[in-house]
Amino acid sequence: MSEVKLKATKREGTGKQVAKKLRRNGLIPAIYYFHGQDSIPIAIDAKGFQTMLSEEVTIVDLEFDNGDVLPSVIREIQWDPVTTKPLHVDFLGVKLDEAVTVEVPLHLVGTPNGVKNQGGVLQFLVRAVEIECLPRDIPEHIEVDVSGLNVHDSITVGDLETPNFQIITDPETVIASVVPPRIEVEAEEAEVEEEQEPEVVSKKKEEEEEKSQE
Repeated sequence: MSEVKLKATKREGTGKQVAKKLRRNGLIPAIYYFHGQDSIPIAIDAKGFQTMLSEEVTIVDLEFDNGDVLPSVIREIQWDPVTTKPLHVDFLGVKLDEAVTVEVPLHLVGTPNGVKNQGGVLQFLVRAVEIECLPRDIPEHIEVDVSGLNVHDSITVGDLETPNFQIITDPETVIASVVPPRIEVEAEEAEVEEEQEPEVVSKKKEEEEEKSQE
């Protein structure tokens, strides 16, 4: 768990023009909401937020000029598709003694035996899972050891260890797998085609013979 403080200010007005002005001034429009309460439009420092993202922070303490501190987690980030910069951030307020549901990134650890010794290819299919736990128990990421995977092996969400949290994502979801090299797959497909071709030829021959006898 990693916790940081981030300067925030309440903002007046909403809409595209207000948002553009904030971004020109080095701020990111955001919103803070807590269950059962009115949402609060805010603005946060763009540089501070970018630095925070690189540190895989789990709890964000939003600090306001009047001294208020609102513990929260990042619920959603809207990204600019061209510049890949954050355009808007949703913060979900939390109570440190109440469980929350958040998304946590997965990090693959190790080199699969199927890749190292069998020529297979590692596929990373799911890069985050949804978990439920107390805010202070939120992990920065979850490590997934794939070193024991052979060709045709896979690891699912249900295989993960969950010491201080409960995983909400379907346990049957495949996180990573090792597949055969493409050359081997193409060779198998070619063999199947060769096996099927004589049947087609012989069938055509039979049809032609039947027609000639009519």
